[in-house]
Amino acid sequence: MRKLLFCLVLTTLLLGCATPPHDPDQEPAKPGGLDQLEKAEALYQAANWQEARNQFDALIRIYPRNAYLWYKLGNALSKLGQYNDSAIAYQNAIAIDPEFFRASYNLGLIRLLQSEEALSQAKEHAPAQDALIAQIDRIRILTKQLLQSISTPVEAQTTVETPRALAIREKSRAQPSR
Repeated sequence: MRKLLFCLVLTTLLLGCATPPHDPDQEPAKPGGLDQLEKAEALYQAANWQEARNQFDALIRIYPRNAYLWYKLGNALSKLGQYNDSAIAYQNAIAIDPEFFRASYNLGLIRLLQSEEALSQAKEHAPAQDALIAQIDRIRILTKQLLQSISTPVEAQTTVETPRALAIREKSRAQPSR
């Protein structure tokens, strides 16, 4: 009897391990994805940064593992001057897709803008005769020159992914991290 019970349990466990993996191609797209993405893109193109941000936030709640959506949220946030939140959005995009070089590039630009803000604040609070003031001024001048020599954060291609593509990409990125 014990052998039979053992074989039954072992067979059940092995059958459970042998089930084929879930196929994201068979998964229906989440509702409203395409319409919402098109709306977010249109708001962004119309320079309606706050509303675009709200739409990208809403899409991220549906597709949290979509690097493109985090990237676009980062772009909208940078346009709003919200550099800390923008950096977080770019970092999320990079965490999902480490090869997303545009997100890495934009994160680098945001870090330069953040350094300008930090140096400005340091100068504002430094004692009048502090030796660091001259160094702060030099670094700020170089940072401003560098930022002026390059464009604002790079924009994504304006192609819109279908909800099915968004869902498939999200599912493919949803594998647990090691």
